[in-house]
Amino acid sequence: TVRGVDIAVGGAATWTKATVVIPANDAVGVTVKQRWAGQLQWAVDDIRLSKFVPVEEGGSQGTVDARGGIRPCGGPQYFCTSGVRHSVRPRFYTAGGLADGTTRTQELICPPGFYCEGDGHRIACAAGAACPEGSSGPDVTACSQVDVFCPEGGGGAQAVDPGFVAVSNAAGTSNVGQAECGSVAYYCAGGIKTLIAAGFYGVGASPTTQHTQAPCGDASVWCTGGVKRVAQAGYRTLGSPVSQRSSEAACKSNKIFCVNGVSSNVPSGGYAVPEGSVPHVGFEVCPVGSYCVDGTRLPCPHGTYGVLTGQS
Repeated sequence: TVRGVDIAVGGAATWTKATVVIPANDAVGVTVKQRWAGQLQWAVDDIRLSKFVPVEEGGSQGTVDARGGIRPCGGPQYFCTSGVRHSVRPRFYTAGGLADGTTRTQELICPPGFYCEGDGHRIACAAGAACPEGSSGPDVTACSQVDVFCPEGGGGAQAVDPGFVAVSNAAGTSNVGQAECGSVAYYCAGGIKTLIAAGFYGVGASPTTQHTQAPCGDASVWCTGGVKRVAQAGYRTLGSPVSQRSSEAACKSNKIFCVNGVSSNVPSGGYAVPEGSVPHVGFEVCPVGSYCVDGTRLPCPHGTYGVLTGQS
């Protein structure tokens, strides 16, 4: 109380220290009433002999005399320094002071992942929008390309990882995340999903995150649907060039046999095995008492005999 005049500072629940101006010719003691944690206390402040005393940070009144009190700065759209109230600028938000937001002491530039409209608040950037530092609003155009996406709270567009595709919002106007490429028959690069060509297989950290394709390999393997397969015994691989074989076929003719995906002619004096069934996985030399023609074993005619192997 100064000359019997109460000076209220702060809200109804809290009293805080008051800075009071005493005219230079009135050197008097200043008694300040405080309420801390519901307890009333009394204290005697310093004697002020200067005519103007700066208001503490967060107060909006430049000077205070014995007829009034320090006023809170106001809503979050304001901040107060050296007793002067300022309006926050677009792209900035206010901070500092009491938890109720009425005594903010500074403005800070909007951080990445937020936008600030000039009302003192900072708002988290929604998924599908980019908010770099100093944003006054979300930018959805930055997230519309097929190779980028914007997660919630992101400062800017992020590149879609290899082996992934972008996931768009319900309206299809911007990308909010990314997802695995999916089927082994596809690979994903630059956010684009592409069917793997015949004679190629998918390459990636996992079958569902393939990021490129590669030629199948040598004749012992063949590729279809993005999967590399080893040729079965008695089968030959088909396709051109050899590194891009895309199917296999059984070696059925008695004239040929197949090993490691490659077909070979049964040599003269030999026959394909297994004899009488397909596919043929090899050959054997005609034994004594028989002769071989076009990979088929035949017994010597009645009245004749053979004394050598490999007769043709």
